[in-house]
Amino acid sequence: MALDQSKFYEILAKDLIKLLKDNNDHDMVITAGEEPDVRTFHVHSNILRARSTYFSTSMSEIWIRKKDGIIQFRKPNISPEVFEIILGYIYGGKTFEDNLDPSIIFDCVMAADELGIIEFLHYAQDYLMPNLSVDPSNWSAENHASLGKILKNCIEHIRFHNMDANEFRTKVLPFKGVLGTDYERISVYFPELLGKSANATGSQKSKKLMKMKLPSRGAIISTIMSSSHAAMIASWIDRKDLTTNQEAGGDGLNEKHTFQPYSTSEIPYKFYLLARGSRDGFSAKTFHSKCDGKRSTVTLFKLQDHDIFVGGYNPGIWNSVMWPQYKKDEKAFVFSFTQGGGTNGTNDIQGKIGRLTNPESYEYALNCWRSNGPSFGNLDLLMQGRKLTFKHKTYMPNVMPFDDKTVNTEDYEVFEVVEKAVNGKDADSDDILDG
Repeated sequence: MALDQSKFYEILAKDLIKLLKDNNDHDMVITAGEEPDVRTFHVHSNILRARSTYFSTSMSEIWIRKKDGIIQFRKPNISPEVFEIILGYIYGGKTFEDNLDPSIIFDCVMAADELGIIEFLHYAQDYLMPNLSVDPSNWSAENHASLGKILKNCIEHIRFHNMDANEFRTKVLPFKGVLGTDYERISVYFPELLGKSANATGSQKSKKLMKMKLPSRGAIISTIMSSSHAAMIASWIDRKDLTTNQEAGGDGLNEKHTFQPYSTSEIPYKFYLLARGSRDGFSAKTFHSKCDGKRSTVTLFKLQDHDIFVGGYNPGIWNSVMWPQYKKDEKAFVFSFTQGGGTNGTNDIQGKIGRLTNPESYEYALNCWRSNGPSFGNLDLLMQGRKLTFKHKTYMPNVMPFDDKTVNTEDYEVFEVVEKAVNGKDADSDDILDG
């Protein structure tokens, strides 16, 4: 008896899935996750190009890194468990297994969105919600319990304190049965809606205390740095590494000082992504169109064929002048990191910083020109296209891996650094964000 078309597709999907288990014919290795949860996947670039707009763009340029003829790729911001699920869909159309943790499904939504796998994104979003009536007043107890189970691990990440009273009344109260015991904790934010008496000061204090207990969402938009790197850079921006004497221009030799960098939970800034080479291109024109006029930026350069990234901090603004122009700024600095990041929110990373140490060097803090990308010092770091030139002249000590040498960049990113609002709605939002 002839097989129907759906059966042919099922057989095809099973055969393609076998390719993921066969390490003999791959042309690409992807390393997913961050230490200690890291795994490598042996994949096929043509399949990824065909199924993902992200990979189609990322691997269409000449900057892809190869080792022994095999493409090397890193996705530190996607966990191995989530990436395995994504690959199962890419190769064979596999869907979620029963009783999968909702937090994993949520991470799959985020990953599918980043990788441009639209049909899987829609599937995952729909999977998070049961097939219910639009009006929750018509739901059964079973409907409420079903949605509550799906959202159980997601509720703690919702910033209810960012809602006003009307939003809470219309968008949360109808789902009281879904929230279960969490409802009592959440309702403390809005005593005026529940017939409870609370003065303004008490209500604000309650919200402030409860906000402190909310977990960080932990989103890492950067493909180069981790939250631990961001914490160290934030510490350097606030000059926590300097003694009082050094802040005043001295050498600090006779002054005791213990450098206590921020932990990942203490980062006082948000990092908004302005530009990324692999997404936006590496031209100077693109950099200036996206970054000129933005105050306080951090630039990261991932070096090709090296487990190192370098970068710099510009407290002022970039601009694209007709002829090369140096800009004065005593608080600019450059840095370098070995690839990898701290674990458990600590700063066990190898970071090095070079600062401007005398008034003469202040004059050459930044190099602005319409034909350059972000560049620091008197040619200390000079970006032109995909090329990055090192020439130690300005920042002390020399923390760069090379001197008087030009290398290729695998990628680069520029972030605008914005101080978190102490009393604002976004005071405890994610630290590293897509702008």
